[in-house]
Amino acid sequence: MSLAFLTAALLAQATPVATIVHSVPAQPGAIAATYEARPMVTTRQIGTAAGTRMGTMRCTWKAEINVERRLSGGDGSAVRALAPSKTMKGSRPGDCMTSRSAIDREIAALAPDIRSHLEQVAARDQQDLRAELDTIAPSGGR
Repeated sequence: MSLAFLTAALLAQATPVATIVHSVPAQPGAIAATYEARPMVTTRQIGTAAGTRMGTMRCTWKAEINVERRLSGGDGSAVRALAPSKTMKGSRPGDCMTSRSAIDREIAALAPDIRSHLEQVAARDQQDLRAELDTIAPSGGR
């Protein structure tokens, strides 16, 4: 059962935490703009474990929440990383290998914050997206 949980946690890490899809009218048809927030987690082991003495091991983690916009429809697709990214940090007692599932649960608990960040980035991107589509549309119609 723990192997299944570990596998699910690893798969969850590879998939977006939050997704928003917008349909944008354009020439010659609608284009779907999909915004995805993906956490890129890094860990750092600090402290020591010394035989029979109490250890001071601690795992610090940082999740960089990157937002990616994927356009599909029309005559092709395009992917763009959007700025700014959001950084979330935390730490757990013990070593990083045994803390991995706990870290994944902490990041999952932050899903409302991640979703809010994704919505803000997507809203700020709407004007840039329309400008990009306007520059693409004239050349596509020729």
